[in-house]
Amino acid sequence: MRFKLFPCLICLLLASALLTTAQAETSAKNWSKYRHAVMDVLKGHISAISLVAFNQVEDTGHLKQHAAGLAEAATEVGKIFPAGSGEGTHALPAIWEQPEEFAAAVAELERTTQALSEAIAGGDRRTIASAFKAAGDACKGCHEKFREEHDHD
Repeated sequence: MRFKLFPCLICLLLASALLTTAQAETSAKNWSKYRHAVMDVLKGHISAISLVAFNQVEDTGHLKQHAAGLAEAATEVGKIFPAGSGEGTHALPAIWEQPEEFAAAVAELERTTQALSEAIAGGDRRTIASAFKAAGDACKGCHEKFREEHDHD
């Protein structure tokens, strides 16, 4: 009996070691790359919504998905600026020096992108236009306070 129990315990220990999530030691450079990727997602959804909203592209049924994607991606913004990840980035130190103000800006982004998603789902053009402007203002306000000027890629 003892010999059968030992291999089972070894397998159990190995399985638990493999299933344990390792904490990545992400460098500031990699955080910057990750932030850039998340911001590209936001930019892509905003661009798609804008093209449809300004009648440059006919809505082929994806507008609601872009709005929902934008609102979902906005919830990530507050999670992608951990302490020590600002070196070599366009993020200003104010993000970490004024965490309450940054959190308020992120909350405004989340609120306005969710409102835009709801407006698009509702279909009223005036409400959509107003919500789109508010979301754009939230983006702009955060960038003005928490991101240095740079050439956009």
